[in-house]
Order: sequence, then C-alpha cells, then structure tokens
Amino acid sequence: MFKELLKNPVALFWAVMLHILVIALLLFGLSHSKEPKTPDAGDAVELIGGSSAQPVSVSVSEPTDDIAPGPVSDNAEIAPPQVDEKKAAEALKAQQQKLQADQEKKREAEAAELKRREQERKKAEQETERLKQELAEQQKEADRLKQEENQRELARQKKEAGRLEKLEEEVRRQQLISRQLAAERKRVEEEEQQLNQAREEREAAAKRLEEERKAWEESQQTLRELEAEKAEQRERKRERIRRAEVLAEEARESERKRAEEARKLAAEKVRLKELEAEKAAAELARKKAEFTKRWEAEQAEKKREEAAAAERKRVAEQKKKAAAEKARKEKEALEAKKAEYHEKWKAEQEKKKREAEAAKKKVEAEAKRVAEQKKRAAEEKVRKEKEALAAKKAEYHEKWKLDQEKKKQQAAQAKLKQEADQKRKAAEQQRKADAERARQRAGASSNNTANAGALRRAGQAWGNNITSHVSSRWIEPADTFGMQATVVMTIRPPGLIKEMRVTNCQGSQQFCDSLITALHKSEPFPQPSDNALYNQQLRLIFEPN
Repeated sequence: MFKELLKNPVALFWAVMLHILVIALLLFGLSHSKEPKTPDAGDAVELIGGSSAQPVSVSVSEPTDDIAPGPVSDNAEIAPPQVDEKKAAEALKAQQQKLQADQEKKREAEAAELKRREQERKKAEQETERLKQELAEQQKEADRLKQEENQRELARQKKEAGRLEKLEEEVRRQQLISRQLAAERKRVEEEEQQLNQAREEREAAAKRLEEERKAWEESQQTLRELEAEKAEQRERKRERIRRAEVLAEEARESERKRAEEARKLAAEKVRLKELEAEKAAAELARKKAEFTKRWEAEQAEKKREEAAAAERKRVAEQKKKAAAEKARKEKEALEAKKAEYHEKWKAEQEKKKREAEAAKKKVEAEAKRVAEQKKRAAEEKVRKEKEALAAKKAEYHEKWKLDQEKKKQQAAQAKLKQEADQKRKAAEQQRKADAERARQRAGASSNNTANAGALRRAGQAWGNNITSHVSSRWIEPADTFGMQATVVMTIRPPGLIKEMRVTNCQGSQQFCDSLITALHKSEPFPQPSDNALYNQQLRLIFEPN
C-alpha cells in the first residue's frame, strides 16, 4: 500500500492531511472537556428556580454538648440552644482549614490534569510534526522515484538510439559489402578478359613454339610474373597454367585442352565468387529480417509497457477517486461524531454540576468524621514511628556492643602473636649465640686454629654474600612479618646448587615457596674467597626485608 501511495503523491498528501485534521479535532475536544470548578465553602450558591433568586450563604457549625437534655412539656416554650461561641469558632476554623486543604488538593489535581492535557497536546503536536516530516520524506521519496523513472526512460531511449545506430551501421556495412562484391565481380571480369588475352597469347606462342623457343620462354616468364601478382585464389589456376605450359611441348591439341581447362577454371572461380556474393546477400537479408523482427518485438514490448503504464495510471486515478470518496465519508463521519460528542459533553457537564452539588453536601457531612480518622491515624503513626525508632536504637546499641567485643578480641590476639614472635626471635638469637660460642670453643681446641678461623670467617662472608644476592632477587609475598626460614645447601663450582633443603620454615607455605624460587633464580652464586668452601655444607637463615 505504501508503494501505491508513493506512486500517487496527491492521495498520500490528502491522507496525511486527514490524519492531521483528526488529531486537531481530538485536541480541540480535550481542551473543552475540563471539569467545572467546585465552589468554595465560603462562596455563595445561587439557586436557579425563579426570577427573584438570591444567593444564600451556607455554613455548618458543630453541635455542642453543653446543653443537658430534659423533659419538655407540651405547653412549654422551647428556648433556643445555648451555643459555645469559642467551640463553634474553632469548629468553623477547622472546617475552613479542611475545606482549604481539599480545595488545595483539588487545585493540585486540576493542575495535574492540566499538565497531563498539556503533555497530551504536546504529544499530539509532536505526532503532527512527525506526520509532516513523514509526508515530506514521502514526497522526497516520490520525487526520487520519479527522477529514477525518468533516468531509466532516458537510459532506455539512449539504448534504443544505440541499437538504431548499430542497425544503421550494419546496413552501411552491408552496403559496403555489396559494393565490394560488385567491385570484386568487375575485377573477376577484368581478370577473365586478361585470361582470354593470355590464352590467345599462349596459342600464338604455341604456334611459334618450334621456331621461337626463346620468345615463348619470355612470354611464359611474363605470364608467370602476372600470376605471381594475384592472390591465393589464383594459385590453382597458375598450377594448371604451368602444367598447360609444360604439356604445350608435347602437342598443340593438349595445349588447347589445357587452355579450355583454364577457361573452365576461371568460369568455376567466377561461379564460386557469385555463390559467395549470393550467400553474403542471403546473410544480409537474414540479418535484416532478424533486425526487423527484433525491432517489431521491441515495438510490441514498448506498446505493452505503454499499455501497462496507462493501466497503472487508470488504476491510480481510480484509487485517487476512491481515496477522495473515503476522505469525504470519513469527514462526514467525523462531523457526526463531533456533534454527538458535543451533545454528550453538554450532558456530562450538567451531570457533573449536579454531582458537584451533591459532593459538596457530602463533603460537609463527612468533614468531621474524616478529621477524626486522620487525627487517630496520625497519632497511631506517631506511636508506631516511636516504637520503630526505639527498636532501631536498641538494635544499633546491641550491634555496637558486639563490634566492640570483636575489636577487643582481635587486639588481644594481635598482642599474643606479637609476644610469641618476640619470644621466638629471642630464642633464635640465644641459639645463634650458643652455636657461635660452641664453634669458637671447638676452634680454640683445634691444632690448626688459625686456618680454621680463617676458613670460618671466609664461610661467614660467603654466606652473607649469598644471602644478599638471593634477597635482591626474592619477590616476597604480602604479610610476611615475623616469618623466617633456615636453608641447608651445598654449592659446587662455578656457583651452582648441588644440594638444597629447607630445614625449618617458620611461615606460610607461600613464603617458603617464594624463597626456593628465589634461590634457583639466583644461580650462579658469588664465588667464595677460598675454593675449599665449594661442596661444603652451608646453613643460611633468611628473613623478609
């Protein structure tokens, strides 16, 4: 359907305009369907019923409980009840405040309704703008399609002109071929005349053959030169002529036969050329017939396309008329709906007016009850909020106490861990001091005290170098405070690990694994000052930096 509308931009334009008109009417109806404003409590209500109607002010006062009921006699005169002016003023003030609050709510509701209608109006305007944009885009699309159709028609005309030019070129080529055939026929005739002349010359030469052999050879040479200038079509003729010249030596009769054969050959050649000319003429006639047939087919196709275009145009005109008729009917239906909607709106306005009067009376009757309900609900809400607040305070206090206990426990655990680390370090230092004293005593009792001391000092220096070398390549994990590892290892030249084991790891597994990785990455180790330290067992203690 969209493609059909694109082919008929007028129908598309009127369809879009009809949609815009419907949206405008809907906006008009929405803007005139506002509810009537409820009169305020202090406004005068005009009673419409007679010509002398006067505005009557309506007010409601709270009944008082100060008057005690008592027996009333039939003849007794009923005194007007005593009204507490203060309570009546308070009740009137409360009622006026409630009415003002209700009026404020109604005004807010009316403002919200007006805002909603304004949003609907803006939305409808946006929809109208979108429809206009779509109409413009569709108009552009229709123009583009029309331009493409014109370009296709122009290309088709150019193609047709090209075919006509090719046809004319073919006709000119056929005419040129005809002229060439005529020239070739004339040339063949001239060649035949030349052959006749040559035959006569050969006969004369044959007569003088016995006497003038030399002259005959010269004439034969002349004939050969003449034959050499001709094309491949005379090759067989020259062969027969040469054979005729060779046979001319035997007898005059054979010469005449050969001359006769040469004449027949020339006639055969002429006949073949005529056959070729006839074939060329037949081929030209066939091509002309094919071109004529193709041209007639193209003309028939063009007529069919024109008929189809006329049919499409007729269908488009019918659709345009149908769309116009449909638009007229829709407009009439819209006018009828508008009138019906207006009547319905008037009836609804009357109904709303009556309902507003009844609602006013109902509001005045319900005012006190609603005020009491709201007061009780407010008191209940305040009580529940206080209880919830107290519960939250108690819960928060309990949670705070638990957090404080947890923090105290964590602090105690950290203190115990720190004391244990300090004790362990002190024991380790004591153990080192004892081992050092034992080594010193063992060295003092040795016969070679000087050499042993030098070797021990060299070993200590080498161990310190190895420890520094490994520490510079050690990627320590996090949280290694207080950890320690003892490694016993043997190093072979030129500084590679021969044997290694971790004898004491006071830390996490990740700590020990990272130390082993650093030891392997540190190869080769620094050289000792004394090569005797190679293949000796070393005991190294590693602590994190």
